[in-house]
Amino acid sequence: MQIIDSHYHFDFIQDRNLRTALIDQLKKHGLRLVGQTVLPSQYNGLIDFLKSQGNPKEVIPSLGFHPWYITSYQQADQELKIFSDNLNQTHYIGEIGLDWNPKRLSQANQSLQTYVLAEIFNMLGDQRGQDKKYILSIHTVRSASEVLGVLMPWSSQLGQKIIPIFHRFNGKSDELTQLIRLGGYISVHPEMLQRKKGRAYIKQVPAERLLLESDLPASHINGQEVGVDKILLALESSLNDTLDQVSEIRQADFRKQLFLNQKKLYS
Repeated sequence: MQIIDSHYHFDFIQDRNLRTALIDQLKKHGLRLVGQTVLPSQYNGLIDFLKSQGNPKEVIPSLGFHPWYITSYQQADQELKIFSDNLNQTHYIGEIGLDWNPKRLSQANQSLQTYVLAEIFNMLGDQRGQDKKYILSIHTVRSASEVLGVLMPWSSQLGQKIIPIFHRFNGKSDELTQLIRLGGYISVHPEMLQRKKGRAYIKQVPAERLLLESDLPASHINGQEVGVDKILLALESSLNDTLDQVSEIRQADFRKQLFLNQKKLYS
């Protein structure tokens, strides 16, 4: 079985040759990743690239509209139209969400961010009659409660048709409990392992609701482009180290359960 990175920004790698080389290395090393996108218009570019490569199974394209990239209602409506046009192509949605960090709110306020997220859920909920589920990777910086508020009207579909994954979660324990009750997951980022709260959450969440993520790549270091070997090493080390530490924290080998979780969501 292959380990799947549930949250990786493949589209941040701009060089086509580097992208191709990384796909080749993923094949050799038995790794897959969910390629999150930050704008619907960028999703089209990722799809075109993957088609040119024969649609390799190692990269799962995900349709996203990241809150950092919302700039105005006009821009939001233009991108949401593209989002709608692409929705029937994919089961995977992300990165989407809310970010209440003051720096981010200075660009897109709470009302604008919430408008975009609510419109995305309206689109997902409107896909009635389709035998299809959507796997969501959701950004929740200082906003987990508000994201849960957006989820609640769709509670009858959560865990069934709409499966929310809180990526890099750092919210409150009761918010996490509510997410799990709604059929959601968390993707474990290495940063969670450095915090007492994060380690406690990894114990708290049922093993069948945990995934792994790196939130990579770091394609540049000190302004210099990183080669494929370093990109792959960072990815592989992040996933394997996180897997080992999750097993240690839970005092049980997590590998078999991880593969079951991945099969349920990404097969």
